Amino acid sequence: MKRTQAAVLATALQSRYWGVPEAEVVLASWRASGLSLVGFAERHGLVVSRLDRWKARLRDRGVAVRFHRVAVVEPAVRPRSSASQSVDVVSRNGRRVRVRQGFDAAHLEAVVRAIESWPC
Repeated sequence: MKRTQAAVLATALQSRYWGVPEAEVVLASWRASGLSLVGFAERHGLVVSRLDRWKARLRDRGVAVRFHRVAVVEPAVRPRSSASQSVDVVSRNGRRVRVRQGFDAAHLEAVVRAIESWPC
């Protein structure tokens, strides 16, 4: 009989060893939770580096990168000087990058990919 995702998650959270199926369920649960990686780890008593290792291992196996929808929100009051306009980008792991107007989008993408891959 095939175990449900909830049963696999419950077992994985208690286990010292994960196989690919358990890691996939844990990471899918983390993504669905909307929590940061650190927040999910704290909630479930997991070590963040364990989640990071599995995230990298599964990504290296050809698991597709998932993009998330974002909403661009205009500030209620616009700054008077266009030179002072900036955007804060917060990664899933909670790291923040502030970019000013006129930034190079390709460079920002490379920076965000780099910080997403860093262990905590």
